[in-house]
Amino acid sequence: MARKHLCGLYKITSPSGKMYIGSSANIQKRINEHRGHFARGDHYNAKLRYAARKYGAQAMQFDIVLLCERETLRDLEQLAINHIQPEYNIEVTVAKVLHDFWKDPEWRKRNSQRCAVQNRERWKDPEYRAAQLKIMSCQAQCPERRASAAERLKARWLDEEYRQKMAVQSGKIFKRLFADPEYREKHSRRQSALMRSRLENSPSFREHLAKIGVGVNKRPLFCITTGEYFPGVADAAKAKGISVSVINKQFDGKPTRSALQWRYLTAEELIARGIDPAKVRTDKPSKGRKRDYVKPHKPVLCVELNKVFASAGEAHAAFGLEKSGAIPSAISKGRKALGYSWRYLAENEAPKVFDSYSFAALADLRNESRCRPVKCLDTGEVYKSVEHAALSLGLESSARYSIFDAIRGRKEKAYGKRWGYASDKVPNSAQDSPREPAASA
Repeated sequence: MARKHLCGLYKITSPSGKMYIGSSANIQKRINEHRGHFARGDHYNAKLRYAARKYGAQAMQFDIVLLCERETLRDLEQLAINHIQPEYNIEVTVAKVLHDFWKDPEWRKRNSQRCAVQNRERWKDPEYRAAQLKIMSCQAQCPERRASAAERLKARWLDEEYRQKMAVQSGKIFKRLFADPEYREKHSRRQSALMRSRLENSPSFREHLAKIGVGVNKRPLFCITTGEYFPGVADAAKAKGISVSVINKQFDGKPTRSALQWRYLTAEELIARGIDPAKVRTDKPSKGRKRDYVKPHKPVLCVELNKVFASAGEAHAAFGLEKSGAIPSAISKGRKALGYSWRYLAENEAPKVFDSYSFAALADLRNESRCRPVKCLDTGEVYKSVEHAALSLGLESSARYSIFDAIRGRKEKAYGKRWGYASDKVPNSAQDSPREPAASA
């Protein structure tokens, strides 16, 4: 159990008979603070500082005047100052002394740190902790106190300055807490348990989630074959016993084995069903990287041949192979591929190996290598890519999958036309054929 501190008034007397009256909830600690200031010669009270310097710190005498409760401490101090009129007290009003102290940022900082340490020590005491928790529990159970606290909190949050201040402070606290991996894990488990509990025990919460989910994660659709309406793709797939990907493939223009045909509801149909079209997602959520994103290829170097290829794909093509992952796999595992050692080329190596090549030129080369010209065999018109052909015909970008199938022979025509590649593309790095590999990969 922590030792009980002495709360009351004390006095400091110099050899000249002049004195100082003070008060503290912990008299012994305050006296030790005064002695420390006297020893260092930096006491905040100029009169006491000069007296200690004149007579010596050891000559200053400390005495306890009286002991009292914390609630009456300030009043008794004011009465003692008014009656005794001590010479070393600069301010004769106790409230003004505290007011002046709080104007000093350094004093406020020291006081806050001291209070934080004191509170931590107090809360380590089981008896003090139990007493405080009992008080807070009683306050929380009192309807009048809860209503009063709620009103005060609402009034505070009406102040914009207060909200901004609390937002900044809360952000600092959470950043400090989330820097601890142990706290992040505990917080994650606590939030997961709370969410599971609310989902299991609160029907109103489940209804709220379902309500806000409509129009955000779902797009109503219509089955042309059966004439049925469904609020979303997942609902339709579950009702028909098929996979969600089967429905999505049809919307992307890909062939499926399902005989069901689907379409999304128009704005008029949505309004007729009481759904706001503005709140319905009109595009398919992208998974992974965006479709217009071209993954940058890294130049690779064949160590034995000292030959550079703009990408691993071009290296495979130069050896007469189709698209393969042999070279990237060999680089990552530190092995050989096609009988040679390979590594990716660093940017600072470009002048040494590429000579006239630059990384900007290689970037253009890589972008070109990803686009293969296609030709409409019926009209003879050439397009720079399959996607460009689809867009030129006024179709969506997803229509390129049907054109791909026609080119590869999976279907005879796509959108009423026959398609094929305009020419076979030969990588630049294949102009000088490499020697035969020493061993197969």
